[in-house]
Amino acid sequence: MDFDLNCLLADLNHNKKVDLPDLTILANAYGSQPGDANWNPRADIAEPWNIVGLSDLVTLGRDYGFELI
Repeated sequence: MDFDLNCLLADLNHNKKVDLPDLTILANAYGSQPGDANWNPRADIAEPWNIVGLSDLVTLGRDYGFELI
């Protein structure tokens, strides 16, 4: 599996690691789409676009625990 060493797609709070705060951001937006009160475009990291769902959660899970040094 190749990773971009400059960016972790699932690093939603941009602290160079994928951890619980990122999961919390995604969980708060889960099931949302543009126009919803809990919509957060940072959590929309995988297709299908414009809805935060299972594919976004799987993407975050794939990167969970990674940290850029």
